[in-house]
Amino acid sequence: TLYEKRLKANLSAYKNAGVDVKAVEVGNELDLFCFNGDVPLTRSATAADYKLFAESYAKFLEKTVSVVKQPAYYPNAKIILGAPAIDWSPASGKMDPGQMYAALRNVSGRNYFNLVDGIGVHYYPYQTGDDGSGSIARTTQYLATIGETQRPLWVTEWGFYNNRFANATDHYRA
Repeated sequence: TLYEKRLKANLSAYKNAGVDVKAVEVGNELDLFCFNGDVPLTRSATAADYKLFAESYAKFLEKTVSVVKQPAYYPNAKIILGAPAIDWSPASGKMDPGQMYAALRNVSGRNYFNLVDGIGVHYYPYQTGDDGSGSIARTTQYLATIGETQRPLWVTEWGFYNNRFANATDHYRA
């Protein structure tokens, strides 16, 4: 109820400001403990953890879609599956995004992929130290794991090492 109230308030503010929302990414990097309090910190994720994620995210996704698609808000907006942080790999505090999202194909007999128009992905070549092919390979593997090789991809985060650009200066400089 609190989430629905807050989402409606935010969408109303966008509407009142004349913002035309074309897409809504539902969640971000939910495979990391910092964005998902159910990610275990002291052990690897279990089948029960992945089931809990799928059940919880399904509710979050369903509520988001039901509100965003209301005629008063953005009925034509695309719904994007929240992108995982697939290139970030600490020993703990991370779940496998393939296992997390694949479980959405059957939550109490319902396929929650039917609610999304696209799949969010993050593209950070600097994490694999190459031209981006490593990030693309990881993304391709992740998409195959969740059975999504045809649905449109939405790059919702991206970046490069600044040392690839002659005049760049910031914290990614190698």
